[in-house]
Parts: sequence; C-alpha cells; structure tokens
Amino acid sequence: MSGPTVFRYLFIMVITGILIVLFAFWSPYYLELVDESGSVRLKLPLDEGEKFTLSYSHSVHRTPVHDIFQVSVESEIMLVATEFSSLGVGTPFLPGEGELKEVDGKLVLEGLNRVFTQLPIRPHPLTEHCLIHRQVRYLLADYTGTGSLVTLRVTKRGLNRLF
Repeated sequence: MSGPTVFRYLFIMVITGILIVLFAFWSPYYLELVDESGSVRLKLPLDEGEKFTLSYSHSVHRTPVHDIFQVSVESEIMLVATEFSSLGVGTPFLPGEGELKEVDGKLVLEGLNRVFTQLPIRPHPLTEHCLIHRQVRYLLADYTGTGSLVTLRVTKRGLNRLF
C-alpha cells in the first residue's frame, strides 16, 4: 500500500472511532436517585428538554398527584406542571401559581417553570412515591429504606462533562 492509501484508511478508522464514542454518549444527561450516603441507587438517561414525572399519593386526600418535570439546558430540574384530581389542602390553586385547566376530568396546573438543582424526597409505602421515566414506573421505596432521604438530581453524561 502506498502512503496516501494508508493515511486514508487510518483517517477513516479514526473518524469511525470518534463516531462510535459520540453515539455511546448520545443522551447528554442522567437522572440520578442518590441516597444519604451519596450512592447512586438509580441512573436513567435523559435528553435535554425531556420530561419525567414524580407521582405520589396525596397525604390528606389519598388521591394521585403527578408533578411533571423537564431537564433544562443548565442541567437543572424544572417543574412545568402538576396534575391532580381535586382541590383542597396542599394543592395549588392561586392564579399566580400557573394556569389551572381541567383535562379529562383531572386538574392540570401548567406554566409553573420552577427550577430546582435537586429534589429531596422521603419515599414511604403510604405515599407511594414513584418516578415515571419513558413510560416505566420506578417505585422509589424499592431503592431505599422507608422514610430515608433520597435526592433526585440531573448530571451531565459522558463527554458533555468536559464542556
């Protein structure tokens, strides 16, 4: 083989290797559930702007509540909407809290855009805290002891940590 041919094959191999590495790190973020000791108990891939839901049973009404979050460009967690079935103690209702709509018999409060760097949670079997990610439900009590503090956070993934 001549010099230019070897160079061409080497160039193609390097470009192919770079593309494989980039595809391996395609989703730019992880959603992590971290326990009190700092151990990651659950790690799920996330794309920028992707939504996930924290679902739980309201402690007073015993009805389901779904808090809908979205990943921001700054790796933050943004609460964009809350869905619940009845108004009352502990449920938002003031005009300044967002736009309240009725959708399919449920109350949906949209336009919240509240930003969090992390979400501390104390899962309990009574409240049934559950993370819904890409239509899969993760019962948080399965990943930690009852009443233990866990934290949901978003971290940058792979090569994106360098930038």
